[in-house]
Parts: sequence; structure tokens; C-alpha cells
Amino acid sequence: MNYMLQAASNTLLLSIPQSVICLAFSFQFWGMRLELYWRKVLLLGVLHSLYLNALMPVTPLPVHFLNALISFAALFFLLFRTIGLQMKLMIQITFYLIVIISDTSAIWMGSGLLGLERMADASLADRMLLCWPLVAAIAVLCWLLYDRSCYPGQKIRRFLTSRHHRPMFLFIVLIFIQTVIMVAYFFSRFFTRYDEMSKMLFYIGLAATLFVSFAAISLLIRTREEAIRMTRSAYVSDVMQMLTSIRGQRHDFLNHIQVISSMLTMKKYDQLKSYIEEIAIDLQAQNSRNGPLPGAAVAALVQSKQVAADARQICFNHEIPAKLAMSHLRNTDLIRILGNLIDNAFDEAATLPAGERFTNLALRQQEQRLEIEVMNSGRLLSEEERQMMLTPGYSTKDNHHSGLGLAIVSDLVSRYNGTLSVDSDPQGIIIRAVLHDRPPKQEALL
Repeated sequence: MNYMLQAASNTLLLSIPQSVICLAFSFQFWGMRLELYWRKVLLLGVLHSLYLNALMPVTPLPVHFLNALISFAALFFLLFRTIGLQMKLMIQITFYLIVIISDTSAIWMGSGLLGLERMADASLADRMLLCWPLVAAIAVLCWLLYDRSCYPGQKIRRFLTSRHHRPMFLFIVLIFIQTVIMVAYFFSRFFTRYDEMSKMLFYIGLAATLFVSFAAISLLIRTREEAIRMTRSAYVSDVMQMLTSIRGQRHDFLNHIQVISSMLTMKKYDQLKSYIEEIAIDLQAQNSRNGPLPGAAVAALVQSKQVAADARQICFNHEIPAKLAMSHLRNTDLIRILGNLIDNAFDEAATLPAGERFTNLALRQQEQRLEIEVMNSGRLLSEEERQMMLTPGYSTKDNHHSGLGLAIVSDLVSRYNGTLSVDSDPQGIIIRAVLHDRPPKQEALL
């Protein structure tokens, strides 16, 4: 009778409140509206706690730990069928991590106050004294987030659910599995006497560590290959646009020649003179807009970007010196930096009405230093957004963008011991890259 009363008290005063509060925080963190799911959240917390406490006396601690994971996942999938698979996994991972952190913290504090050996036989009052402050802190934080309609995980959610970042999501799942195994080993090692179970969990955890390390290396390789593929695709697209523009100019040129020939045949010299003057004015306007360009590679890039800007109704201005004396700067690296910066500026400017779209490119060389400045019209960025823009995979645009452009630029700039900065004001967004005329780092190591 005393045991049943103690089990019921433990379930009502510890297990159910912890499960419900941690689950509610997980929903709020990821931007899932609690007012739509609170009944199911409460039902899941109650059912899961009752099930675990009923089986706890007859299951070893490692088995109990794994049973808690499996049963919670089964109940979650049963009750929340309308939520997507990735969102279900993210909420469960968040819930598990919060519970693990809170329980581990309570055990750590209890071992300091009561001693590690007495923790297994601690009274209900002692457990409440250790667990309730942590659970109350989580509850207060959840309420603050709900009251202010704050969802810290929304940006992470958009990032992980993008089709470009599925490998990253799988990698996080593998990290979580590894963490669960190591925690199960920790509990079995210090709170039970099942030496064989501890050894088995240790070897499983070791294998999981090796597998996660291999997955991390594979993810880095895939990210690098994706960046290279996207860069090549952008170059091919630019070249095709430039070729299309040249074919259009050739077609226009043939039409002009036919008109001039016809006017000569008809001896309409006054009209011919006016027509040629109009053509000359148009050519001079194009030349003044394009300006002198250094080198064939930069010239081809800027011309192709001009075609892309015209197609997207973006006013594209560029200020580039006639010569660039940078002996150690590779043309391919300069083109990758310029291409990604200009593409990023075009994408942001295209979000505005046609009359407000502009992008300015400026290259300034001072002795052994090259400064690249790209300014575009766009919204005012927050401090957090400006800091996150250089993070691989982060994008302020929709899911069709990989968020690798500025990360590629940052990597290339760092190779030349340079700096990259992002500024934002009411006039637009300014990205500055400073390169030094030094051998790239990978060459300096050879």
C-alpha cells in the first residue's frame, strides 16, 4: 500500500508535471501553437508518465531509459498525426534533451547535497526539492515565450526543413542518438550493478561515435561539392545569358545594316544620317554605362550580370579601375567572390518594386590591397541577421536558396587574409570585402 501511494505521488508530483511542461516548451520553441495542441500535450504527458511508472519496478534502469524513448515516440506519432515527420522528430529531440539536461542537473546537485550513493534511495521530498526548481524555470521560460509570441526555433526550423539541408537534419538525429546512448551508459554505470549492460552500452556508444564522425566528414564533403556545383551552375547561366545577349546584338546589327543599305539605295541621305546618329548615341550610352573593365574574365562577368540585371529590372552600376595589379589574386577566386556578391545583391533587390531596385559594384585598389563593395536596395537587417548571413546554409530568402553564397565568399576572403563585413542602413545593404595581395593560405603551406 505504501509503495502504491509513493508511486502515485511520484507520478502526480514529479513525472506528469515534468513531462507536460517540457513538452509544452518544445512545442513553443519550434513555433507550434500551444492553443491548438494543449489537450493532446496534457494527454501525452499523463499517459507516458503512468506507463513508465507502472513498469519502473520491473525494468532495469537502462531498459527503462530506452523504453521511455520508444514509448514516447509511439504515443507522439499516434496523437499528433497531422504534424510532419521532420517536425515530430525535432519536437521529440528537444523534449528528450530538456528532460536529460534537467534530470542530469538534478542528479548532479543531489550528489553534491546527499551523496551519489543516497541518490537512488532519495525520498519524494528530496526529489521534489531537486527537480521542481528546474521544472519551474522551464515553465516560466515557456510562459514568457508564449506571452510574447516568441518562437526561437523558427529560423532553425526553416533551415532544417529545407530540401538543401536534409543531410544536416539527419546529422543532428545521429548526434542525438549518440547522446542518448552515452546518457544510458552513464546511468547504468553509476546507478546500477548491471556490468554486462554497461559494457554493451559502452561499445554501442563507441560505435555510434565512429559512425557520427564518419557522417560529419561525409556531410562536409557533400556541402563542399554542393557549393562547387552551384558555383559552376551560376557561371554556366551567366555565360548563356551573355551569349544570348550577343546573339541579340548580332540580330539587331543585321537589321541596322539592312536599314542603312535600303536608305542608301533610296538615296535618303538626311534620314540615313539621323538614323546613324541615333545608333551612335545608343552605342555611346551603352559604353558609358559599362565603362572600362579590367581583364577578360571580369569583363565577361560584369557584362553577363548586366544582362541579368536588365532582365530583372535592376539598375546595375559598376565602378571598376582599368587595371588590377594583384599578382597573387587568382582570376577564378575573384570571379567567384564577385559573382556570389552580385547574385546575392540581385536576389535581395528583386524583392522590392521595379522602380526601387538597384545594385552598385565598386572595386578600389590601394597598393597591395583590393576593396570590393557591393550595395543593393533592400530591407533593414537586424544585428542577428547581419551576423548570421555569413553562416553556411543561412538564407533570408525562401527554401530555393541554399544560403552558401556569402559563406563561399567568406572562405575565399579568409584565404587572402582579408575581411568581410555586412552593414545595413535605410538606403540599403552594403557588403565589403578586403583582399590583400598575398599568396592564398593553401599555397603558403606547400
